[in-house]
Amino acid sequence: MKAERPNTRYAIHPIALIALLAFASGCASNTLAPSAFGTSAQIDFDDADGRTALRLEPDGNSIRVEGPKGRLIATVRENSDVLRVDDAAGESKWIIQKIPGERLHLRVRSAPSNRIAFELKEEPDGDLDIDDGNGNRIATAKQRSYGYKLVSSEGNTLARVRLRSGKISVRDHTGLTYLTTRDSISTRAVALLALETLPVEAASGLGVATAFWAGNPSPGESTSP
Repeated sequence: MKAERPNTRYAIHPIALIALLAFASGCASNTLAPSAFGTSAQIDFDDADGRTALRLEPDGNSIRVEGPKGRLIATVRENSDVLRVDDAAGESKWIIQKIPGERLHLRVRSAPSNRIAFELKEEPDGDLDIDDGNGNRIATAKQRSYGYKLVSSEGNTLARVRLRSGKISVRDHTGLTYLTTRDSISTRAVALLALETLPVEAASGLGVATAFWAGNPSPGESTSP
């Protein structure tokens, strides 16, 4: 039986390829610097039909985020003490800063205007709040024993990220699985990347920043082997 395809940006439709959300990886239990991009392993995600839907391809000191058939989605590269995120055309879109502190705190600025566009803050309970530049809540990644539950500012379920038997799966709000991987990655990074309320390049950058700048996972966070 052919697998049912969810209506998400990850889905591959018969007529057109939908731009895929990208993500960053690395061993979640280690603290890696962006300069380690070149030594990172390639990461693949499969769609509901078992085809490669998303690929993280190290390229020197940057990460190429590729969709089906090698289609470039974004490039995330180290630039001084920040991460710079370029779109598929090579235009600089976002700048990501790590704010010092005990908990994860990332600030995303628009590259053209340098204005704050998004803010990511980790709460004491492990939840991740994502706000816009005016401080309005966009979404929250709620930490659960299985991984993360993504909810909108209105409290509606957007997706779930689950780790079970060494496999991470991303399910839409109906419970339909649309991405899976057995590669090493934290559920926290995947949860951020699964937020389709963010522009794909911004989500790509947050995923990379979380995986490579955030250090150890939050207490109680689920991670793949």
